[in-house]
Parts: sequence; structure tokens; C-alpha cells
Amino acid sequence: MNKLGLFGFVIIFSSILFAQSYHGSSIAGLFDLPSFLIVFGGTLGAILVQTSSKQLLHALKLLPEIFTSPKLSLRQQAEKIQKWSLKSRQHGLLSLEKENEQEASLDAFTNKGLSMLIDGCEPEDLMEILRR
Repeated sequence: MNKLGLFGFVIIFSSILFAQSYHGSSIAGLFDLPSFLIVFGGTLGAILVQTSSKQLLHALKLLPEIFTSPKLSLRQQAEKIQKWSLKSRQHGLLSLEKENEQEASLDAFTNKGLSMLIDGCEPEDLMEILRR
């Protein structure tokens, strides 16, 4: 479980409850149907206006990842990149093609970046594409 995502939700809800009680209102005041509809309906409407259906479906698929830990830790990812760097210096970029095919644990972002690197994409272009 992603502890930071869970901690974020705890902060959100505790801030709302604290603000409500600090204002002198009861917590029950937060459960007002018209207010709920204005806030959540307005938020949903704003999201739908600015987002394509493809982006929205992709975001909804990714939503559970807020609560799960990454497959690899940052340390493991850094070690893999170091290993790939050493291998590419010794044997050339094409030697990484086999690594890319064998790595089932690669996320789509890393897989795409490594594939583009192997295909000879210019460093500036690669950085710009991955940044987007």
C-alpha cells in the first residue's frame, strides 16, 4: 500500500473536519446534500469539460495505483538503469534490446524510453517525449 497516498487522504479529511469544528459548526454540517451536489457535481462537470473520454478512462484505471506501492523501489530502478548504462557502454545500445524484451517488471514509461533509446532516438527528443 502506498503510505503517502493514504497519508494524503488522512490530511485532507482531518483538515476539513478541523476547519469545520474551528469555525464553530458541527461536523454534521458537512453532510448537506445541496452542498455535496454543488461541490462534487461542479468538480465532476469541470473534469468532464476539460478532459477527453480517453484521458478520463485512463485516469480512472490508474486511480487504484494511489493506494499501491510501485513494483520496484527507486533504489531497484536506479540499480537497473546503472546496469543498463554499463552494459550499453561495453556492448552498445543494441545489447539492451534483449533486456527490454525480458523485463516483465518494466512499467510502460520505462519500457517506451528504453525502446526509443535502443532505436537510436536523439537524447533531446527522447527527453522531450518522456517529459510529456
